[in-house]
Amino acid sequence: TRNTEGSHGTHATLAHVTRPEILTYLKDKGYICVGQIAENLGIPDSTLSGHLTVTKIAGLLVRVNLSIVEDLIVSLQAQ
Repeated sequence: TRNTEGSHGTHATLAHVTRPEILTYLKDKGYICVGQIAENLGIPDSTLSGHLTVTKIAGLLVRVNLSIVEDLIVSLQAQ
């Protein structure tokens, strides 16, 4: 059987407009400091920290998963 719980959790994680923006920003970056991300995107450090925690828990803040994230962002934008 197919486990859809992870997919649902991923969609829920990306439902907040800021998280796809953060992940899209990180897509082409190698190493970058959190403070630099916050400054460049205009997101307060504490807010960014919360978003990064949620995306990390969902397994999206891993370089290998960026193509999955891109597909999900496109899917969510089409809705």
